[in-house]
Amino acid sequence: MVVGVVVLNCAIALFNFYLAWKLWRWGKAIGRAANTLYRVEGRVHRVLSPAPRYIDRGQRGTARLRQRYGVLMEQLQQLQQIFQVLRLLPLAWRKTRRTRRSRRTRR
Repeated sequence: MVVGVVVLNCAIALFNFYLAWKLWRWGKAIGRAANTLYRVEGRVHRVLSPAPRYIDRGQRGTARLRQRYGVLMEQLQQLQQIFQVLRLLPLAWRKTRRTRRSRRTRR
């Protein structure tokens, strides 16, 4: 009976040593992961810290481009209106010449 208790005790002790060894390995792995994450966080911070300035600069540039685009669109509309008027000039010229000719022939 005593031998059975000693064997069972040894088996429990070996199992506990195995669990302790596994927990120790997990602790080391978690520690390495934490150190890696800490280093990565520092590098990411160094890389991304100037990002707000660049984003702000990009937003200002986009606003200027939109404003310039609006001005250009207004100019384009004005040019289109001018060309529409210029297309009508030959028609008006023909009509005025016809009316002048018809007036001359009537006299």
